[in-house]
Amino acid sequence: MSIHTPQWEGQRPELDLKRVGRARDLSAVELDSQPGSFVVTSTTGTIRYVSIRPDYNCECPDAVHRNVICKHLIAALIADGDREAVKAAESLDSTAPPYMR
Repeated sequence: MSIHTPQWEGQRPELDLKRVGRARDLSAVELDSQPGSFVVTSTTGTIRYVSIRPDYNCECPDAVHRNVICKHLIAALIADGDREAVKAAESLDSTAPPYMR
């Protein structure tokens, strides 16, 4: 498995609300043996292993080719209680368009 570390200068980029909406449908469980590493499972059963500490790592196309915080990383951030990610997820309510939920 090839793990990609996004190359952001300085702070991490702002969270994209479309990806936050998609991340809410994912299940992220932290690995007991590796704090900061998560197993992220989609509704279709696809599994991704991601890390949010010490670096952001995911092998999905968004992270690798677009160099963004992908929905898998956002799901892990939400599960970890990241203030910005949780606030963004809570801001999307049932009145948002389906692609944003």
